[in-house]
Amino acid sequence: MSSLEWPNFFNDKIKQAYCDLVFLLDRGFPKKSSLNFVGNHYIFDINQRNVLFRAVYPINVVRTVKDHLIRDSALLNNKGLHIDLYNQLFTYYSLINQDPIIISRDGIIRDIFTSLHREKDLKITHDLISQYLSVVSHLNPNRVFFYLDAQKSHSKKHANLISELLPEFDISGECIVNKTVDRFLKEQTQGVTISHDSVILYTAPYCFDFYRWVIGSKILPLVSTEGILDFEKIM
Repeated sequence: MSSLEWPNFFNDKIKQAYCDLVFLLDRGFPKKSSLNFVGNHYIFDINQRNVLFRAVYPINVVRTVKDHLIRDSALLNNKGLHIDLYNQLFTYYSLINQDPIIISRDGIIRDIFTSLHREKDLKITHDLISQYLSVVSHLNPNRVFFYLDAQKSHSKKHANLISELLPEFDISGECIVNKTVDRFLKEQTQGVTISHDSVILYTAPYCFDFYRWVIGSKILPLVSTEGILDFEKIM
């Protein structure tokens, strides 16, 4: 799916499929089998199914995530942040490259990077990390913990790069490279979690939709809202 095809994607068919999937999940049907059923019914390809997977969550998850959300960025001032780094960098890359992104049913901004690119297309460079850290610094955290999946290529190299750059942005923090990042983030009870993984957001005591803030505050002035598909408003 290219960006050129995207405007035609948000049509009545995908909206009806979204409503059908919501109906099934809210009645307790498993997400994987429900998505397979709906996807087969509408003859959707893997990219359409991927978008639906990222857009739809059952009502209990939606309510819990919204309860955990901190909506005022000022409340993060001098707080500790726990950032699911690779998860967030895919979205950052999508924003600065003006790729389409979605607002899911739980109100969280998510990318569809894997529907548009291969995972290795994300080049984690000195410039990319510098740009990202510059944006993070606007939240004025007192300490930032960056979690990197050990199974990702060059994770230790990326961690070293981040550690070297932190002083440039007056950020106190550390990098944690681990094979079970999701578990670490699900179990931490201090500070505010920044991720768009629903499993993590469901258990985090406090979370923050970093990219909704980025878009709303115009920290990145070149970011456009034209490519956003707002599934939250369908129902």
